[in-house]
Amino acid sequence: FFEKVLDTLAACVAFALGGQTAYAGTPGGVYRSLDDGETWSLWRLPGVSVRTIGLSGSDVFAGGEMGHLYRLTPSSTIDVTGPWELPLNLDGVLSVGGLLFVGLSGAELDSAWAQHGSAWVSSDLGETWMEITGNLGTTHIYGSSPLAVVGGKLVACTYGGGIVRLDDGASGTEPGERPGDRYLRARSNPACGAITLMVDLERPVQGEILVFDLSGRLVYTSGERVFSPGDVETVEGLSSGVYCCSFSCPDGFVSDDVVLLSGHQ
Repeated sequence: FFEKVLDTLAACVAFALGGQTAYAGTPGGVYRSLDDGETWSLWRLPGVSVRTIGLSGSDVFAGGEMGHLYRLTPSSTIDVTGPWELPLNLDGVLSVGGLLFVGLSGAELDSAWAQHGSAWVSSDLGETWMEITGNLGTTHIYGSSPLAVVGGKLVACTYGGGIVRLDDGASGTEPGERPGDRYLRARSNPACGAITLMVDLERPVQGEILVFDLSGRLVYTSGERVFSPGDVETVEGLSSGVYCCSFSCPDGFVSDDVVLLSGHQ
């Protein structure tokens, strides 16, 4: 037996852990309940069609039908839409380990809309964003709750492409595509707990690995030494976030962005 508690179409519902508060995304905005879903009232974004909701501490992130993302704090509404193409559908918001992931979809939309589907990540509550997949073509991220992190890897439901796992080579344009002609790559991206960097070389060379956070601060250096083909460098003790990892040697310089999910805060 079901009892109707909100007489409007709802695309998604999210409950805050350890409390009585719930949020619902509807074609007319975000509704909120303070009594375990018994009664509801319009809370934020009146007139905005909300397709997905994600919770991060006391903040609510609401994704709109036109591709905009809003951070709803207890006292304010902030547009934290990233630099992705608009309009399209924002079909997933996921907060894990201090990182915020969103999934985009241009599937089943009018040709006047952006025909783009990709995943993005933010380590600062939506102030800055990094694209981690490139355009996924026919496999746009699609569904009511399409994103999850399993074993430190981002898993996504897609339109026409099944379920994919962002395992490595995040800059590829299709799942599983790996960048070529690189000296340095992350064994797993997103990385879980620590960043493991693999050095792809044909011969031993003198070089150095440097890791920077998004503010440009140097957080790790291997020191200049001789690297041999197949060498692995493990970077530990970092907080969750996005890091720029670089390797320089007499043959050239390369850098790559790595997403880290860590227990450190």
